[in-house]
Amino acid sequence: MPTSREPAVPLHVHSVYSLGRGTATPAALAAQAARYGHDALALTDRNALYGAIPFVEACRDWGVRPILGAEVDGPEGTVVLLVRDAGGYAHLCRLLSLRHLDPGFSLVETLAAWGDGLHVLVDDPPLLGRLAPRLARGTLWGELRAAG
Repeated sequence: MPTSREPAVPLHVHSVYSLGRGTATPAALAAQAARYGHDALALTDRNALYGAIPFVEACRDWGVRPILGAEVDGPEGTVVLLVRDAGGYAHLCRLLSLRHLDPGFSLVETLAAWGDGLHVLVDDPPLLGRLAPRLARGTLWGELRAAG
């Protein structure tokens, strides 16, 4: 018999704001997380925070703690960034702006400069190795994904 609360927290979730990657609205995601008994849920749309406000509002309505983040790609690969604090949110906003505006954008260099206040999830071992010496201890995590 399942328990009333699931211990896992979904940390890599796309909404309709990730074109071609997500199909659910932030409100539908928050509602489903509550139905599954999750205490928290991350929204990590691709290279954007467009769904952040409706996501936070929906999570508040459903009693789920919102975790803001984004899946960010660069020439070196892709990472999931999760906000740890207010400074991390500001750094994520800056990093996403640089991602869109800087033609010489480097994910590794930008994270080294603007990674404070963020958790960095990486599923690519070579990229993980490049980031490890550049980021603060306790902020870089290997991401495991289910096949399929």
